[in-house]
Order: sequence, then structure tokens, then C-alpha cells
Amino acid sequence: DCRIKRYSINYRLHNSGNRFIKKETELASFQLDHLFPFTTYEIRLTAVYDPPYCNIIVVPSPPLSIKTDPVAPTAPRNVRETNRNARDVSIEWNVPEYLNGTIDRYRVGKINQSYIPSTSDSTSINLTDLKPFTSYTYTVQALVTHTLDNDRKLPLWGSKSLERSFTTLQAKPSPPRNLRVIQSDLTSVSVTVVWRAPASPNGRNSYVIKYRVGSCTSAIFLANNSRNQRSLPLSYTLSGLQPFTFYTVWVQAINKEGSSTLESEPSNQETFKTLTDAPSQPHQLRYDNRPSTSVRLLWHPPLHFNGVIAKYNIMIAQGRSVNSHTLSDTLVTVNGKITNKTVTNLVQFTWYSAWIVATNVRETDGEELTGPPSDVKVFVTQGGPLTAPRAVNSSVSNVSAVITWETPLNLPRPIISYRVAYFNVSSNPRKQIYYEYVSAEKPKSVIFHNLRPYTNYRTEIKGFVGPDLFTGSVSYSFTTKQSVPSRPVNLRFTRVLPRSVWIWWDRPEHPNGNLQFYTVFLLEKRNTDRSLNGREPKTTWKVTRTNRTKNISTPVEIDRLSPYTQYRITVNAANVMDGVELVGENSQWIEFKTEDEQPAAPSSCAVGQRNATFVFVTWQQPSPFDYQVAYYNVTYTSERETKTYSMKVYDERVQISLLPFTEYNITITAFTNNTQLLRGRPCSLKTPTTIGSTDQLV
Repeated sequence: DCRIKRYSINYRLHNSGNRFIKKETELASFQLDHLFPFTTYEIRLTAVYDPPYCNIIVVPSPPLSIKTDPVAPTAPRNVRETNRNARDVSIEWNVPEYLNGTIDRYRVGKINQSYIPSTSDSTSINLTDLKPFTSYTYTVQALVTHTLDNDRKLPLWGSKSLERSFTTLQAKPSPPRNLRVIQSDLTSVSVTVVWRAPASPNGRNSYVIKYRVGSCTSAIFLANNSRNQRSLPLSYTLSGLQPFTFYTVWVQAINKEGSSTLESEPSNQETFKTLTDAPSQPHQLRYDNRPSTSVRLLWHPPLHFNGVIAKYNIMIAQGRSVNSHTLSDTLVTVNGKITNKTVTNLVQFTWYSAWIVATNVRETDGEELTGPPSDVKVFVTQGGPLTAPRAVNSSVSNVSAVITWETPLNLPRPIISYRVAYFNVSSNPRKQIYYEYVSAEKPKSVIFHNLRPYTNYRTEIKGFVGPDLFTGSVSYSFTTKQSVPSRPVNLRFTRVLPRSVWIWWDRPEHPNGNLQFYTVFLLEKRNTDRSLNGREPKTTWKVTRTNRTKNISTPVEIDRLSPYTQYRITVNAANVMDGVELVGENSQWIEFKTEDEQPAAPSSCAVGQRNATFVFVTWQQPSPFDYQVAYYNVTYTSERETKTYSMKVYDERVQISLLPFTEYNITITAFTNNTQLLRGRPCSLKTPTTIGSTDQLV
């Protein structure tokens, strides 16, 4: 009657000594989870009875040993590429989450549908000998090997990792192959070249086509913007080439990886020559003789031959308003190696227009290729030299001239107009030529205005018989008359002394004649009030002298000046024509002050009125009277006294108080107005014995 309440399941690793893990169930079966694979466990089962009905509480079963089956590991985690190149790659991963044993090794497989026997004992591997610019797909597996009870080995490969893909980097390509020129597509300015792709593209090939003419190399880059390395057409048409020119062409393949450019070796080289084309126009067409019934034409070959010049066609048509598209009257053909030709049978006094075209011959079909025409050269034929105007005469003033002439003799055509040219002969080396045009219907004379005085001119006169058809020319020279010269320039003084000065100046800019003399004007600053009473004297400028001189090569001396005196100087120049003086304007003024010097002694010193106690002394200013006397110093002494008396006076007289019956020596000295107060030479006199008082005389 006993009833089992539940079962208690206790298990642990066999012989581990660990505590049992307890599980309970009311059923007669139970599944143990989360056990270690290929591991022996010790299990004990105990029945627990319900106590109210049975006195037995626990009935344990005998111990049971159970070994779990072996299990493969899970897939490696975090598979990645760490170093990717053109021919190798490094792959790393993390260990599986559940090892289920000890990892023996790893296998990397299924690369592009084929297994590579690549294994690794660690969590990384380096795959080599890969192809550049190739996509690969791979997985990683872990291997666990178990030993069974009978010592038999049981290898178990774990789950595969998720598939990963990578593409190797690009590498330097091999050279393009079999480059050749399509001769059927060859023209004068283009050619088509074809080639085969490199045997080892090693990437997404672009191409650079290089071609050389002489030492100049050009390149054309054909970029491949697609991931398909075969997407570019393997042909190209080179355009913009020069006709009739040898070229060398080759191709190189290019792979671009990041900032690096991987360029292959050059392909085979091909040399070709472009076809002939029409030449450019001849240039610098001209004639080197005086056209009459014939003309010799010369020209330069075209700048661009574009082949071998076969011939030149010279077209000549009457008239001066002819373009190169007009049908010519005359056609002359010359060999392409000749660049000059004399054309005959022309009509005298006739306008002609000439132009030239060059012609090549294409080598493939013999077609003539004619280039553009040269510029049109216009010329007029003549019938021999024509006579010149005659009987040239002139009427000349200082600034103008009237030129007259007569009509030339024996002209085949009447004169339409005259051209009179004139220029300043003295303006060498560069002459500025002026022109005057006179109609043949007007009087045969012309007036030249605004000429420069005293200047040599030359005039040339020729007549127009027709456009660009002139008579002979006649030359005539004349000289304009003299005029008033301009002012002398740069007047300056070089040395100033008390009684003289040295001055110098430069010639007038426009002498306007043969300079005869210069006039120097000297102005002196004088006092109008000669009193010396301490007041500031009144002054004025006065012309004191005029000098004439022809010398300007050395400084000119102006003498007989007064010391310590203010002067002004100016100069003018003069020409003489027909006895008339032509005086120019004055130069700028210069002002200077002569240096000071010691004055002379006062003159006419005399004793005037006197009595027993005073004497009246008079004198005159120093001679010559050209000083500005500041004051006079009067000193006097007697034989009875040792003391010398001194007094300052401003007039030429003084009253001196003296002792009676005494003989005095009086000295009068002049001082100038210089800041240094130069002392003049003294004027001495001896007064008579002073008369005593009347009482004493009596």
C-alpha cells in the first residue's frame, strides 16, 4: 500500500568528488540537459515514498555510470581578413563558442568551388599564391578528435562559419599584345590602332596610348570606370595628327589601386606615316623690281607643306580690287621647288593683282590637293622713270615758309595731286616727317607753319600720276630766319667776394639764331635815408650796371661791387639780324650779398668851433662811400691825463668837453653794420691848445 511520492535524481562527474546535482520528478523518466559531451557521469536514483502511507522514506538505487556521446564544436566566430594584397591575404577568427573538446586544428575551405588544403593550428592563416583582382569565398571549420573506449580515434569537424568573400588587389599588368595599325583607316590626320588585352590583366585595365613624332611624345588615357576588366574596346582612332608625318605608337596597360598607378611595360611599337594633305598658303608674296611690262614675283613656301609641293599656280588679274576667288587673266605654273617667277607681257600703267596657290598630290590615288591662296599683292606697271617737279623756290620767315614749284615736263598722264614732305634736318638720327597734299587744280605752292627759327629743313616734292604711280621727286633745302632767343637757364653764382662775384649760366634751350651776346643786369639794394640816428634806413633796388659778354664757357666776373651789400642779377640773350638786335626775355633772378671788409678811415676830420671847455669835431664818411656805417667810435686823451675817453656817435660830428689849456689827441673809427662789427681804420687828429677863460686870457 505504499505510494511513491517523487523520484530524486542525483548526478555528478564520475570520480570527481564534487557534490551531486539534484533533480526531482514525479514521473518515472527524466532528461538531463547541459551535460558535457563525451563525459562519464555517476547517477543515483532515489524513490521518495509518501510518509502517511509508508514507513519507508528513501529507497536509493544502486549507482549508475553513464558516458555521453562525442559532439562536434560550433562554428568559429568573427571571421575576418586583416591584410589583403594582390597575391595573398591574412585571415583571422575567434575560437568557437562551444569547443566540445580540445581543438585539434582549423580548416579554411571552399574557395571558388574548390577546397584548398589550408589548415592552421592557431586562429589565423595566411593564404598565398592567389590571383590578383579575383573574388574568393571561404568558410572556416574547427576539428575536435575524440578517443573512444577501444582507443579508436573519432574526428569531428565542427560547423562551418558563415561564408565570407574578398577580392584581391590589382597588380601590375603584363604588356598589351599584338598592337597594329589599320592601314585601311589611315588618313592625313588620323589612324586607327588595335591591340589585344594583356595576358595577365591583374586588374581593371585602363590603357594609355602614346605616340611620338620627332622628340615630342603625346599620350591619350583611356579610363576604365567599370569593374569588368574586359569592358574597354581594344582599339582607338588617333586624330589631330599632322599630314605627311612619321609617327611611332605604342600602348601600355594601367591599373589604379588607391593612389598608386601600376603601369605595364610598353607593347610592341608600330611606325606609320600619315597621308599627304593640301598645303597651307604661300606667304610674303612680293616683287623686287619696278614693274613695267614684266614683274618678278617672289614668295615663301607654305608654313605647313603637308606633303611634297608639286607645283605653284600664279594667278594675275587686272585691277586693284580683285580677290583670290576671281577668275585670273593669266595663269603661270612653276615647279614646287621654285619660289620666284618673272611674269611678262603686262600692260604699262595698269593695275594688277597677283596671288599664288600651292598644290600637293596624294600618294594613294594621285588626286591634286590645292591649298588656300596667298594674300593678294597689288602693283601697278610703269613706263619708265617720270620727270620730277622743277623750279622749286621758297620765301622764308622765322616760323613759316612758302614753297613754290612748276609742273614736271613730258608726263604720259596728267598729275592728279602733289605730295610735299618736309622734315627738320637737325633732328637726326630720328626725323619726324610731315606731309602736305596739294591738288593739281590749285596753285603749285604750299605754306609750312609752326617751323622753328634758325633751323635747317628739307622738302621733297613728287606728283601723283595715278594711285601708287609717282613722278620723280625733287629735294629742296631752306633755313628759317633768326628770332628772339628763349631765356638763359640755370643762372647761378660760384664765388662771392666783398667787391666781386663770379656768375655762370647755360645757353637758352632754343637759341633761335646765332647768339651774339648776353646782357647782365645788376641791381643793388640801397638806402634812401643815409642818417645814422639809430633808425632802420629805407631801401630800394636800383639798376647800377649792365654788362655785355659773349663768354659762357667759363664763369663771368662782376666786379666793382660794394662790400656787405645785397644784389640781384638777371641775364638775357640776343641775336642780331640785319643790324637789328633780337633780345630775349630775362632769366630767373638770383640774389646774393657780398662779403664784408674792413672800412676805410673817415675823411676830412677837422676841429671846428671851440672855446675853453669844449671843441666841435667834424668828419666825412669813409671813401668810397659804399658802407653801411653802424656808428662811429670817438676816443680822445691828453698829455696831462693818462685816462682815455670814448664815446659812440651816429652822425659825422661830435662836441667834446675838454679841460682848458690842454692839448688833446682825438681818434675817430668807423664800424660797419655787420654782425661781427668790423672795425675800420682810425682817423686821428690833434686839437690845438685849448684856450682858457677870458679872465685868464686877460
